[in-house]
Amino acid sequence: MGALWSVTSRASILPLVGSGPYAAGCADLMITDSNDGDTGVFLRIYYPTDKDRVNNRTRESDHPLWIDRPEYVTGLASYLKHSAGRLQYILNWIIGETRMACIGRAKLARHLRSSGQQVKDAFPVIVFCHGLAGSRHFYSTFCSSLASYGFVVAAIEHSDYSACWTYKLVPDTTSGRLIERHFPVRLLDHTDKRTLKIRTQQLSKRVSEAVKALHVLEEINLGQLQSDKVAVGKDFDWTSWKAAVVLDGWLSPLDPGHYERASQPSLFLNAANWNYIENVGRIQKLRNITEKSLYTFK
Repeated sequence: MGALWSVTSRASILPLVGSGPYAAGCADLMITDSNDGDTGVFLRIYYPTDKDRVNNRTRESDHPLWIDRPEYVTGLASYLKHSAGRLQYILNWIIGETRMACIGRAKLARHLRSSGQQVKDAFPVIVFCHGLAGSRHFYSTFCSSLASYGFVVAAIEHSDYSACWTYKLVPDTTSGRLIERHFPVRLLDHTDKRTLKIRTQQLSKRVSEAVKALHVLEEINLGQLQSDKVAVGKDFDWTSWKAAVVLDGWLSPLDPGHYERASQPSLFLNAANWNYIENVGRIQKLRNITEKSLYTFK
C-alpha cells in the first residue's frame, strides 16, 4: 500500500461493481488557491477510455495504488479511534498492494452509441464529494464503474478537515519551493456546542470546492463533457446542481432558508444510522418543495 510495508507478494486490482462499454481512466488534478481568494481544489478525475487500448497496452503498474500514502491510514485510524500502527498492519495484511480498476492517465474515449459506433458526443459529468474521513480514493470502485458507463467523475478530496487526510502544495515563504500543507481530519465531539457551526462552515467550503471542480472541467474539456447533467454527493454535498444522488444525507448543517432554493430532482439513499427523526423530518420538508425520493436501508 504505497510506502507501507506489505506482506502481500502479489498485487491485485479492485473489481468494478458494474462494467459498461468503456474501461476507466483516471488522473489527479490539483488547483492551488489564488492570491485573490479564489479557492483551489484537489480531485481525481475518473473518465471513460477505450477498452481495446487498455486491453492491449496496459500493465498492472498502470493502475494507481488504492492508498498511496500512509497518512490516509493514520487519519482514518484517528477518526475510528484505533491504533494507527495496528490499522496499518491489518490493512497491509488484507489489502497489500491493491490497485484501482482505473488506468492512470489513459486517453479519453470517443463516445459510443449502443451499436458500438464511435460518434462525437458529450459525456455527462458527476461531481462526487466524499463523506467524513473519506478521500478521493475510497470510492474508486464506484467512480470507476460510473466511468465505464460513460460518465466523467470528479472525486474531490476536500480541504475542509473532513477528509481522513489530505494536502495542498503551497510555496514556502523562505525558499519559494512548493511544500505540502497538511489537512488532517478534524475530530468533533457530538456534545460540543460548536459542532453544528463547524459542520456548516465545512459545508460552505465543500460547495466552493465543488463549484471550482465544475469550472475546472468546463475549462479543460474539449467538447466531450456535459457539465449540466448530474452530480452525486456524500453526506451533505448535494446543493447547487441539476440533479443529485445523496448518499447518507445529513441536513442539519443546511440552513432551512436554502430548502426553497433546492429545486433539483434528488435521490436520497440513507443507511439506517441516518434515519433518526430529526433528519428524516428535514428530508420530508425538502420533499414537499420539489421532487425528492428517499430510500432507506436496514
